[in-house]
Amino acid sequence: MPTKVADSMGVLKAIVAVLGIMILIMIGLIVWAVLRQRQPVPVEAVKIELPAGSVIVDQSLSGERALLRVRAADGRERLVLVELATGRAVMSVDVVEVGR
Repeated sequence: MPTKVADSMGVLKAIVAVLGIMILIMIGLIVWAVLRQRQPVPVEAVKIELPAGSVIVDQSLSGERALLRVRAADGRERLVLVELATGRAVMSVDVVEVGR
């Protein structure tokens, strides 16, 4: 009888070892699949054209767009909404002081 129990324990140990190895293989496959999908996105330089003498005073990013506060050479300010992927100005708003 003791040999039957010892044989059963040996089989149980082998099953546990095989299952442990299978779990490690599955974790490795999951990590490999996740890392394979995370390929680097190519970065392209985008040009944003500003009038001569203009400077960017402030900026704010939101998703794929940037809001730029631009000061012209004559001191006037403008808000420009730019698509980052293309560099195209989506909208432009002149900032004017009221009451002067």
